[in-house]
This record gives sequence, C-alpha cells and structure tokens, in this order.
Amino acid sequence: EGKVQSPLQGVTCDPSTNTMMNLDLRGNQLVGALPTEIVDLTNLKQLNLSGNKLTGDILSNLLIKNWSNMIQLNLSKNELTGSIISVGSLKSMSEFSGNQRKKMD
Repeated sequence: EGKVQSPLQGVTCDPSTNTMMNLDLRGNQLVGALPTEIVDLTNLKQLNLSGNKLTGDILSNLLIKNWSNMIQLNLSKNELTGSIISVGSLKSMSEFSGNQRKKMD
C-alpha cells in the first residue's frame, strides 16, 4: 500500500484515494478539547496526539462508530477524560495509548 507524505508535516495520505491515512501531531502544544470533526477522518489508520495539552472527553462513542480502520491511537500525555468503552469495536486496532484506561473490552 503506497503512502504519500503531504506538504503538511505529520500528515500522510493514500495517493490512490487522496485521503489522510496518518496524522501525527505529537508534541505540538495543542490546547483545548478534541474537535468533534476529527471523527470525520474515517480513513485514518494512525493518529498520534500525545504530548499536547488536550482536555475534555475522548469522544469515545463517536470514535468507535467512525474509526473502524484505526490501527494505532495515541492520546497519552494529555488531560483527556473518559475511556474507550469498547476497543473490540475497533477491530483493526493493534495499539492504544492513553492516560486513562478505565475499561478496555
């Protein structure tokens, strides 16, 4: 499967579909809540938002419904609350990193 590095640092796209596959924004001093629009990136396979200052809810209900292609999700070293309720729904996921792991099915 081919990948094309986007001119935007931290973004990798699939050249055949022109969709974002990987988003790596670790350590970018991002502040505030996760935008709900992030769940619209349904082709994401890897997302790394670690080492920022993100706050608020993990948006677990939206994530589980929309991110069936997700392989790696890293939300660690933030101030997020909540939990991923059912990682089993994310069938492709092989790696999850977060500050809180209250319940993992």
